[in-house]
Amino acid sequence: MLRQIWLLTKLEMHNFWGINVWLHTADKKAKRKGILMALAYVFVAVVIAIYVCGLCYSMVTMEATKVIPAYLITITTVLTLVFSVLKAGGTLFRKQGYEMLSAMPIGNTAVVCSRFLRLYLESLIFTALVMVSGLVMYGYYGTPGFRALFVGSLSIFIIPLVPVAISAGVGMLITGISSRMKHKAWVEAGLVILLVGGFMLVPSFLVGEEEIPPEILKSYGDVVLVILGKVYPPAVLLGDAIVEGSIGKLLLALAGTLAFFGVVIGIVAVSFHRICAFLFSTTAKHDYQKERLHKTSLIKALVIRESRRYFASGVYVTNTIMGPVMAVILSISFFFLDMGEMMGDVSAGMNMRAAIPFMLGATFAIMPITAVSISMEGKEAWILKSLPLGRKEILDGKILFQLCLMAPFYVAAVIISSMALRLDVLEVFGMVAIPVILILFSSVFGIAINLWLPKMQWDSEVAVVKQSASAMIGGLVPAFISGICALAVMAIPQAYTWIGYVVIGLVLVTVTGVLYNRNVRE
Repeated sequence: MLRQIWLLTKLEMHNFWGINVWLHTADKKAKRKGILMALAYVFVAVVIAIYVCGLCYSMVTMEATKVIPAYLITITTVLTLVFSVLKAGGTLFRKQGYEMLSAMPIGNTAVVCSRFLRLYLESLIFTALVMVSGLVMYGYYGTPGFRALFVGSLSIFIIPLVPVAISAGVGMLITGISSRMKHKAWVEAGLVILLVGGFMLVPSFLVGEEEIPPEILKSYGDVVLVILGKVYPPAVLLGDAIVEGSIGKLLLALAGTLAFFGVVIGIVAVSFHRICAFLFSTTAKHDYQKERLHKTSLIKALVIRESRRYFASGVYVTNTIMGPVMAVILSISFFFLDMGEMMGDVSAGMNMRAAIPFMLGATFAIMPITAVSISMEGKEAWILKSLPLGRKEILDGKILFQLCLMAPFYVAAVIISSMALRLDVLEVFGMVAIPVILILFSSVFGIAINLWLPKMQWDSEVAVVKQSASAMIGGLVPAFISGICALAVMAIPQAYTWIGYVVIGLVLVTVTGVLYNRNVRE
C-alpha cells in the first residue's frame, strides 16, 4: 500500500501550481506567464516574511522574545486551519479521476492518504515560510543555541499535521451535510462562516484576565504563554521544545499529532466512497414547465449571470465572503473594546483612531471576487466571447456584482462602527468614504490582475480560488496598500486627518480610474 500512496501522491503533486506545464511546454507565451506567476508568488512570500519579521520584532520590544516560537506556531496553525477548511472538502472528494480510481485495485486508504499528503505539503510551504522567518528573528534577538534552532527546524514538519487533520475532518462533515441539499453552496458557505466565526470568538471566552494569576500579569511574555496555553496547548509544548532545545518534548508532540492525524485519516477513509456517491450521483426530474419570460437590461442580465455562477460554487463563496463578514464582526467588536485605552486619540505621536476606516476597508479589500471571476469562466469562456458584447459590458457586470454583494455588509459595518465609536462629523466622512474607495479599488485591481494572470485551464475550482497567482496578488495587495495608507494617515497630526483622507482618497480614485480604462480597452 505504501507504493500506491507514493504513486498517488506523486500524481497529486504532478502539476502543483502548474510547474509541470511550465517545464514541458513549447509555448513561449506560457513560459513568460509561468515566470510572471513565479514572481507573483515570490512577491507574496516576501510580504508575508516582512510581516512575520515585524510581528516578531514587536514581541522583542515588549521583552517577550521567549514567546516568539509558541506565538508563531499558534498563528500558523489558526491560519492553516482556516484556509485548509475552505479547500479540504474539494480536495479530498474531488470528482476528477474518481471513476478511474474506483475501477482500479486501489483501496480507499491509499487514495485518502495521498490527498491528505497533498493538503499537508501545501500547508507545509506556508508553515515553512512563516516559521523560518520567525526563527531567523528569534535566533538573532533571542540568541538560542544550535540545539534549539535544530528542534525549531524539525518542528516545521509537525506544525501542519493537526490543522490539516482538523480541517479535513470538518471539511468531510460540511461536504457530507451539504452534499444532497438543493442550495449546496449556500449551506456550505454558511457552515464555513459559522466555523471561522467560532475560531475567532471561542478564544475570547476561554481567556479572561481574571483567570490569570496577578504575579504573571507583570510579565507580558508570561501572559501571552498563559493565553496560548488556553487557546492551543500544543503550541506551548512545541514552543517550549524549541526554547529549551528539548528532543523529548519534540518527540512527544510528534507522537500526539501523528496519532491524531492517523485517526482522522481512518475516519475519512471509511466514509470516502459513501460521501463520493452522494456527491457525484444525480437525479433528474422531468417536470419542467415553461413560465413567463422576462426581459431585462443588458447590465442587469450580466449581473444576474455572475450571481448564479458565484452562488453555484461553495468554494467560490466561502473564500470571497469572509472579508465582508470579518468587517461586520470587526465593527461589532468596537462595542466591546475600550478604544480609548487600546488606541487613544493620539498615542506616541501616532493618530491611531484615524486608521480605523482603513482597517475596515482592508477587510473588504481582501480577496475580491473580481480577482478570479475571469478565471472562473474556465472552459466556458467561449460562451461570453461568442455573444455580441463588448469587453466593457462583460467587465462592468463582474464589477457591479462585486459592489452589489459588498453593499449590505458595507452599510451594516459603517453604521455599527459609527455608533460604537461615537464618531464626529469628519470621522464619519472618513468612515463612509474610505471603505467605499477601497472596495472600488480592490474590485478594479482584481480585474486588472486577473486579465494579466488568467488561469483558464483548471480541474478544480480550488486551483483558481486558492492557488492561482491572481487570487494571491489580487487578494493581498489591496489589503497591503490599505495598511500603508493607514500608516500614512496615522502620522498626520489629528487636526489635519481630513486632509489625509482627501489626498489618499483622490490618489486611490485616480489609480482606480486609470486601471479601469486600461481594463476595458479592447
